[in-house]
Amino acid sequence: MMWLTTLCRNINELDHWEGRCWYRRKIEIQAEWIGRRILLHFEAVNYRARVFLNGSLIFVNKDGFLPFDIDISDLLEGRPGAILAVEADNSHHHFTRKN
Repeated sequence: MMWLTTLCRNINELDHWEGRCWYRRKIEIQAEWIGRRILLHFEAVNYRARVFLNGSLIFVNKDGFLPFDIDISDLLEGRPGAILAVEADNSHHHFTRKN
């Protein structure tokens, strides 16, 4: 696993990356967000994604080419901010067919 925010200086280094990587960022709650719906929108995560908020797994996505949204409104209620972490896994899994 690798933290892209600390290990990758040039995005071109990832052209042929295969495996798991982590993305992490701090979310600071803006005053105008209070009382509103807060959605995380992902255009896609190739192939699988696990999304964590403050260390807790909140969503798993296995559709690597489709966009998805996560409503985190209730999870942020009363908090000044949060740490969002996403594990992206594009490992090739070989499945055996059962007859």
